[in-house]
Amino acid sequence: MEQRDYDKFEEYMLVLGEIIGVKASKGKLHAFWVVLSKYPAEKVFAGFEKTIVRPKLLKWPGPGDIIETFQDDMEAQALQAWAKVQYAIRKAGSYRSVVFDDPVIHHAISIQGGWKHLCSEITDDEMKFYRPQWLKAYQAFAKKQTEGALPAPPPLTGIIEIENQTLAPEHIPEPMMITAAKIDAENRALNKPKTPALTGGEGVNRENSKNNMALVMRVASGELSAGEANKLFTKGE
Repeated sequence: MEQRDYDKFEEYMLVLGEIIGVKASKGKLHAFWVVLSKYPAEKVFAGFEKTIVRPKLLKWPGPGDIIETFQDDMEAQALQAWAKVQYAIRKAGSYRSVVFDDPVIHHAISIQGGWKHLCSEITDDEMKFYRPQWLKAYQAFAKKQTEGALPAPPPLTGIIEIENQTLAPEHIPEPMMITAAKIDAENRALNKPKTPALTGGEGVNRENSKNNMALVMRVASGELSAGEANKLFTKGE
């Protein structure tokens, strides 16, 4: 948080005091500010809101209680990040270098052996152990990010770039960008109906797959000619 956030911070402290029935002293305001000001304002204020709505809030929480609310967010964030990693494995694989829109992902993968190791050297059985360790690593780096202590993200280099760096740098493809927006757009496209909704007349007849299949079977058995079946088809019989 920055100094300009202090007024809003003080408002939350006043609200907590009203709920508990004990006004925040100047000393308590100062202590909370010293501890919480190193975290992003949006996380601190969200933490206050989660704390305020807790049932049976009868005494003052400590700054650590506010910080603990970040952990819930980090667990959900880690699972969302892992979904991005799985998408990248399917789309890029070990041969293509990748760049995620979340720098924390880069750190969590790099500390666990790197991109090539993740994509091509881990068996299904080993993945059962890799995943929980990766989620823990992600949350540890995410905490550093909230504290402003996350270094620049290391590259996630694929096999093509590794092998061509010296001998054929001109043949290194651009890294594949993995973003939440890209994944969302692809998911929306996949969920769209393949054909427009059918309405009335022949559309209803085409939608009635059981009748259509019955006509096909009658033609195959010689019971109907193709012409006769076509007439029945267009009439919806």
